[in-house]
Amino acid sequence: MAVLAVCWLLGFQDCSDGIVYDDGTRDFDIGFLASTQEGIVVIPVTPSSYPYVINQVCVGWGRAGSADALDYEIVIYGDDGTPFPLLAAYPASAASIPTIPAFDFTSTSTLNANFQGFVIEQGTVFVGVRWSPNLYQDFAVIGDAPAMFPGWYSAANLGPWTLNTNSVLMIRVSDSVNLNPLLNYWAVQPMCTPQAATVLDFIALLNGSGCASP
Repeated sequence: MAVLAVCWLLGFQDCSDGIVYDDGTRDFDIGFLASTQEGIVVIPVTPSSYPYVINQVCVGWGRAGSADALDYEIVIYGDDGTPFPLLAAYPASAASIPTIPAFDFTSTSTLNANFQGFVIEQGTVFVGVRWSPNLYQDFAVIGDAPAMFPGWYSAANLGPWTLNTNSVLMIRVSDSVNLNPLLNYWAVQPMCTPQAATVLDFIALLNGSGCASP
């Protein structure tokens, strides 16, 4: 049935069904000075089995200023002892970011046309975010102590990198897809309801053409 298919495919907005190294509580924040042109924070991601397809990346954002939205990039690096080389970068955005100590997870999934599923064939990759603190000031990625899986941060694309030993950053990945955008779309499309939905409807919605069936 379509409803069962929706439940099986539905990813979580906070990637709690994926690879998670934090316990969901804020102990630390990582941000950059407003003079920084490029800030990057990443965590090591090591799947328990391969290949592993990253279909969703969730980031715990918080803010200290009045602006509550920013544009950033999801970045994925290889592992040569530090994050290198850069393997992929995908445009992303976050809105309605709460004021620290509150935080919220933003999800970038393969439903976003800019983000294609990234396949980890073996070993470890570093996954994180890159943004421009000089344009988007007072934003930070939330961290959780203790740092059993410490991340890295840098103010330049090729380093130098600094190991963050204070906390594990709230960056999570999942191999499921967050279908909340589709469900939100359905909510305002009376001709296409979850009860009547088919697999063709999923494909049609992804292509932006409405429902495949009445």
